[in-house]
Amino acid sequence: MNCVYSGMGATIKPMAAVYLEGERGRHWRALSIADARMSRRNYLYSLAPERLSTAAAVVAAEIKETAYRLIEAGEWSGVERIGGARRAISASVPEPRALAG
Repeated sequence: MNCVYSGMGATIKPMAAVYLEGERGRHWRALSIADARMSRRNYLYSLAPERLSTAAAVVAAEIKETAYRLIEAGEWSGVERIGGARRAISASVPEPRALAG
C-alpha cells in the first residue's frame, strides 16, 4: 500500500486494509467493484504449536477452528477451503507447562 499511497499505481484490497490505513492517517479513494468475478488465495499461517506458548497455541487453534466452522456453515460469503482434509485442531495444542517457582 506504500507504493499506491506514493502514487505508483492502484490496488484491489479488502475494505479492512483501507480502514486500517485510514486509522494511520492515510486517506484513500475507494471504489466498489460489482459484477466481477475475482479470487484471491489467503493463507492462515502460524508457528508450529510446539514453538508457541500455550496461550498462543490455543488462540491459533481457535482462529483455525472458527474459520473452518464459518466456511463449512456457509456463513463466510465467497470463501471456500482449498487443499486437503480437515485435520483435528485440538491435537495441535501443546500441554500446559508448569511455571517455575
